[in-house]
Amino acid sequence: MRLAPSAEQSIKFPSLTERRILPFDTPLVSVVIVNYNGKSFVEKCVKSVLDSDFPLLETIVIDNASTDGSTQALERIGEKDGRLIVIRNRINYGFAVANNIGVGLSKGDLVLFLNPDTTVESSCISELVNVICPDRWIGAAQCKILTMDDPSLIDSAGHFIDVFGVSFLIGSLEKDRGQYDRVADIFGALGAAFAVKRSALLAAGLFDPDFFMYFEETDLCWRLWLAGYRIVLAPRSIVYHKGASSTRTLSNVKAYLLSRNRVASIMKNYELKNVVRYLPVHLMILFSFALVKIGRRELAVGLSIARGVTEPILSPGNVIRKRRLVQSRRLVPDSMLIGHVIKNPSLTRFIETVSKRPP
Repeated sequence: MRLAPSAEQSIKFPSLTERRILPFDTPLVSVVIVNYNGKSFVEKCVKSVLDSDFPLLETIVIDNASTDGSTQALERIGEKDGRLIVIRNRINYGFAVANNIGVGLSKGDLVLFLNPDTTVESSCISELVNVICPDRWIGAAQCKILTMDDPSLIDSAGHFIDVFGVSFLIGSLEKDRGQYDRVADIFGALGAAFAVKRSALLAAGLFDPDFFMYFEETDLCWRLWLAGYRIVLAPRSIVYHKGASSTRTLSNVKAYLLSRNRVASIMKNYELKNVVRYLPVHLMILFSFALVKIGRRELAVGLSIARGVTEPILSPGNVIRKRRLVQSRRLVPDSMLIGHVIKNPSLTRFIETVSKRPP
């Protein structure tokens, strides 16, 4: 996989401006889907969106230089339905930058981010609007995501992080018995299916373009909380996801990006006293996980984790510049989030994190 240069060097973004199209109780919804060689899934995803019962939507597919013919198939759909726009990037800019391009081109008051390996129920978008729009303090909402292969299983009902920045999925691979059928605060939404108000994006900023992929949605959600917005689960907004979020296989690139982006996010988003307090423990967790991988003869993965951990620490200039911007926009202190959507850690979770799965 080729990692694109930073967004500032590689592409000029369309300006993100407030564009009211309709009264807010009847919003235009912009659906943004980033595609990369997703021909086996993305057509079904787009068709499910266009077949939804919500009347006012536009669908923007940002293609990251696919070579599998998926863009041609989508363009044929767009010729028949003017609500679909397909944008081709000349290189693979990654998930974060491509989504930012989609937001810059969108016109809706609400932006729904979908992975190409998802399909939505007919009422999905309507149910999202019902949850997110009436409350001015709700900035984002995640759909209840079920596994496509077995819809009785929950893929994700959101996630929390603990004070050390370790994330924990809600409901992953649990039988859906209605245990997450109420609107509830979550720390972060899974990037596969969540919606954000344009006004909230104006306040918190877009996806960090340097993240490329992985942890970019958690970083955005953290900044939304700091900007004074809530993030909730919209339990009646149902999405089916093929690539289950509980998958724990680690490639070298994924190990590097996850580690790097987590460390950078902590450095940007915490108050300084909490960076000093909690970042060393997060570093210890990641280095411990790297040693476990090396001990299991997964040398390349272990070294990739170590590289990702050290990069923001040894070359912090870019992260520090972003930190200044994040902190200048902050309206909510850490003390209001810790104990609510940032949870206190437990020894059991720490052991599980280090020994069984990537933190």
